[in-house]
Amino acid sequence: MAISGNAALMPRAFAGGLNLWSRGNGTAGTQTWAGAPNAAIVPADEDFGTCLEILKQAEPTSLRYMRRTPLSPGTYLRISTRVKAVAGNLARVRIAGYAMTSTGMRVILDDATLANAGPRLLSDPGLDVALNTVEALDARVLERDAAGNALVLWREDGFDAHMSQDFWDRGRGKLQIEGGLLSTTAVQLCGVNGQSLTVGGAFTATLTRAMLEALGGDHCLQLAGMQFSDAVPLADTLGPRSKGYNLSKAATGFARAQTGSGASGMAFPAFALLNAHRRDLGLAQVPVVTSCHGIPGIAIEDMDADPATGSGTATVWSNFSYWNAQARAVAEASGKAILPGWHLWDHGTSAKASPRGDYLEKWWKLQAGSLAYWRGQGLPAPRYILTQPGGDADTTSDGATGWAVCDDMLDLVEQGGAILGTCQHWYEIADNNVHPDAEATALASETCAWAMAEVEAGHRWSILRPHLLSHEGGVLVLQFASLREDEALALEDAAKYGGQAIDAFAGFELVGGAITALTLRGNTARITYTGAPTVLSYAMQIQNVTGIAGNRYTAHRGLLRTTLQKPSKILPARKLQRAIPSFTLNLGA
Repeated sequence: MAISGNAALMPRAFAGGLNLWSRGNGTAGTQTWAGAPNAAIVPADEDFGTCLEILKQAEPTSLRYMRRTPLSPGTYLRISTRVKAVAGNLARVRIAGYAMTSTGMRVILDDATLANAGPRLLSDPGLDVALNTVEALDARVLERDAAGNALVLWREDGFDAHMSQDFWDRGRGKLQIEGGLLSTTAVQLCGVNGQSLTVGGAFTATLTRAMLEALGGDHCLQLAGMQFSDAVPLADTLGPRSKGYNLSKAATGFARAQTGSGASGMAFPAFALLNAHRRDLGLAQVPVVTSCHGIPGIAIEDMDADPATGSGTATVWSNFSYWNAQARAVAEASGKAILPGWHLWDHGTSAKASPRGDYLEKWWKLQAGSLAYWRGQGLPAPRYILTQPGGDADTTSDGATGWAVCDDMLDLVEQGGAILGTCQHWYEIADNNVHPDAEATALASETCAWAMAEVEAGHRWSILRPHLLSHEGGVLVLQFASLREDEALALEDAAKYGGQAIDAFAGFELVGGAITALTLRGNTARITYTGAPTVLSYAMQIQNVTGIAGNRYTAHRGLLRTTLQKPSKILPARKLQRAIPSFTLNLGA
């Protein structure tokens, strides 16, 4: 078959008539779209030119070309389409079709047809694929799942086929090619700001740089051509940090995002996975342009535009503002619309000794300045998502108000300033202080990606302080009313901490009383106690855990999470979890 570009494979244009476009499975004799009252040719659409507009009246609504597309041995087809919603609810779109031999018989592969392969693959998101090659009756099985079901098959004589979108999504990682309905006309600008945790930890044997970057692609981008202030090229998403940008060197375009050479950073795992979690929810996929702006150890006073408010530096603000200005310029030059994105905030350790309310006030002022900057640049304001600080390994020397920043973070979430993505106390540290390795960084970052997708889908996410339902007779009843309808409270396995530096009550503590029992019921926690408690806290322990052999967690320890979990796409053997945040609750006199 002679192929010039993709001309020999392209279906007939809609303007040529709809008599070869099926409303069924695409085979001969099925009803076509010709004369359908809910279909019309639009001659001059502003995005597509001449195109087909369909009013969806059935679930599913199918549009399939009726002429065969040959698939020969040793080749694959990349099938893509462009779709937009004009009005009404956003429909989920997939590419699908009908597989047959040259004689017109439907292809049967082992115990399932190609049409059933996609749903079977989707039934287990944590699929364990073995790399081997096995002969079948009339096909070569290239991949099987852990249960022995065929994933990728190849017929020796070739066959006519249309690849389903579900099947394609599973196979694209093996073929190392892109797929999916990724916007070609828009981008989102999604920055990350904070301290050293935004840089992330070192790669490990089970999460190497190559493994993480294999999840990248055209869905996650960085600015090309950027330089440090000393003119050294900046080639990753860790940002320039304390060096700052070379402000005389403009970005030259967009490039596929990269991790740091020795550390993962938060920007890459969060935003390389965002579109994958969007796809799980049937959401539109938009390329994300990202980078970190912060500096390890930086105080919030040094993150605004005014050097006089802190120690005399404005490098973080320069990083933030220059990157946004350059990203806008590149997007405009390439004809890309800029859609509202996300701003990921991972900060607070430098404020561990700040009094209650101090960090909150400074955060709101910084956000106001950031929003004013975006407005002045003509950029859409992003939504904020943050992680709650998790303490460090020794919280005994942080003063009477130590780690009040954790409660300040919950305050700003409750006041509508940001989404609470996750809590850092839930994740392992690697230095017996506060810093994680690449695996913990990836899990926290991907949990934020999951959170962003869920919020975009209209689902609740932030877990707030519980309400005190009752307090009498030596019993406290707390209701976590912010939990979703599809989840309840649950306890993580106590082996998480090896039974060290946490008692039998999952991280709850009382001031002026002693807990004797804890019972979870749905979204409530029932705490039995003795004494006259005035304050209840959770995962806010004041203790030094640095002396624990092989310690892997901070002093703030809690076992409370919800039942809603999801397999990680970065580390499939691990679960993304919704941890209950640290908090204090005043019980009164």
